[in-house]
Amino acid sequence: MENVGEKRKRFELLMKQGEMPPAIVDPYFLDGHIEQVEISRSNQEWRITIWKETLVPGEVYRTFCLRLQEKMQHIAK
Repeated sequence: MENVGEKRKRFELLMKQGEMPPAIVDPYFLDGHIEQVEISRSNQEWRITIWKETLVPGEVYRTFCLRLQEKMQHIAK
């Protein structure tokens, strides 16, 4: 089982690849990490479960998700 530090590093890498602006990362995602990743090879779909202690405002979460989808669409849905 991976420790939280490794899960956090992977989350930071995901945010870097998604080119998340500091205005989103710093106030809302500093306490987060990737808990689980499920991959469907048949339809190239990823489901990433993120763990956080605090809630993220809906608009910020939507921006986060849309930006990741846009930046990663060449790999998966």
